[in-house]
Amino acid sequence: LDAAQASQFYKYDVDWANRLILGDSLQVMSSLSRREGLAGKRLVLLTTRSSLGYLDFRFAAGDVLLLGRESAGVPDEVHAAADARITIPMKAGLRSLNVALACAMVTGEALRQLQPGLTSTAVSP
Repeated sequence: LDAAQASQFYKYDVDWANRLILGDSLQVMSSLSRREGLAGKRLVLLTTRSSLGYLDFRFAAGDVLLLGRESAGVPDEVHAAADARITIPMKAGLRSLNVALACAMVTGEALRQLQPGLTSTAVSP
């Protein structure tokens, strides 16, 4: 990636970021449930309460990926407001992934789908 391409992955809405940095996550969740700032975008929730695996989901430009707390997820009203709910399939009985790893996996898949040039160029031995 060149610098211009990389910067596209790190753009964010300053107001949302400031509210998160200030620790007002409940206010952010409430805003999300009312879909504030999401005009023309899909709210894609990563949740354990879905049967649609993230590898089977077709991401689109402008999707907003939302992950809740590891312990409690997101409030029910945010879950209900999501346009799509996806999960990382897990074998029964295994411990769940932490939210940072789950975010990395799903974000990587979204980028793979949306940026074909990011696919692996590894050469087999």
